[in-house]
Amino acid sequence: MNNNNKSKDKNEFREEIERIRQSGGGKALLNHEIVAIFLSVVHGKTQAQAIARRLTDKYSGISKIFSQEMDDLKMVEGVTDDTTAIISCVKETLERAPTEEFKEEPVIDDWEKLAKYLSTSIGYSERENLKVMYLNKGYRLVGKETYTGTVDHIPFYITEITRKAVLARATSIIISHNQPGGTVKPSERDKAMTKNLASACATIGIKLADHIIVAGNNYFSFKEKGLL
Repeated sequence: MNNNNKSKDKNEFREEIERIRQSGGGKALLNHEIVAIFLSVVHGKTQAQAIARRLTDKYSGISKIFSQEMDDLKMVEGVTDDTTAIISCVKETLERAPTEEFKEEPVIDDWEKLAKYLSTSIGYSERENLKVMYLNKGYRLVGKETYTGTVDHIPFYITEITRKAVLARATSIIISHNQPGGTVKPSERDKAMTKNLASACATIGIKLADHIIVAGNNYFSFKEKGLL
């Protein structure tokens, strides 16, 4: 990129920042406008706006964009490695903010906050994901892991989960998986998997505190429904 192009991009970015100020800090901006602003870090203004529109049109909202796998986003016209790098950074920010709270306060104190975090993290993904949260005696987060599968299957390795729980010195765990199909009703396989994991955890002195199924903003808690 030559100096003229760099100067042009910098001026365009400054214009966007000024527009954010004038719009009350971004509250009046539409979804595609917000996405275009952070994409402007790696793309020119016109290109960033075009890519942002394609992303928000395809995924119908910002939460769904950040729930996708980066390889899937690259199927959208104009999305490059630079695009996904920026999206990954924003996604990581959204992931870290609530987990920092979970490290300071007991996770089980606010089940709705937990469900919202899981919804944002994996609830809108078009692939099945399994998230494992490792907790200490005070039910504070000491580690987490996310496994990604296909559109209708996620590998589930009980030995791997319990091994990492021991390494993290966890005394309890919470697992969650999403349902790309949209229903949060547990299948018989989900129930059997939960029972087997709870049993395996108990043999090493670890408690399975909950299994939460999420689909969009909806969730199903095995603990709340008396299944754990």
